[in-house]
Amino acid sequence: MNSLDELTKAFELVTPPKPLDIQYRFYYNEKGDITMCSMADHPDGDNYIVVTRSEFDNYFDYRVKDGKLKIIDRSPKFKKLMQGGNQYKVAKHHAAILLDKTDTIDHEYYTDITDD
Repeated sequence: MNSLDELTKAFELVTPPKPLDIQYRFYYNEKGDITMCSMADHPDGDNYIVVTRSEFDNYFDYRVKDGKLKIIDRSPKFKKLMQGGNQYKVAKHHAAILLDKTDTIDHEYYTDITDD
C-alpha cells in the first residue's frame, strides 16, 4: 500500500464535524429591553424569545412586550399646542419647557390640538 492509499483511508476514517444547531434568541429584562443575543451555546435562563436571522441582525430595532417582539417606534413625535386648557403645564412665555405638577415657577397651560 502506498502513502496515497494510506492517506485516502485515513480521510475516510475522519468524521465530519456535526453542523452547529443555530437558534437565534433575544434575552430580555422585565422592561422588555434586549440584554443579550445568542445563536448557539445558549446561557441558562428562560427569559428569551426565538427570532429570525433578520430580526437577530437588527436587534436594536426591537423590544419585547408580553413575550412578543415589537418594533421600536423611533419616528419623531410632534404636538400642536394652543394656549389655554389644562393639559400641559409650561413655563410662562416658553411653551417648549414642560413643567412637573410640583413646579412652582410662573406657568401657564396649553392644550394639544394635534390632528391625528
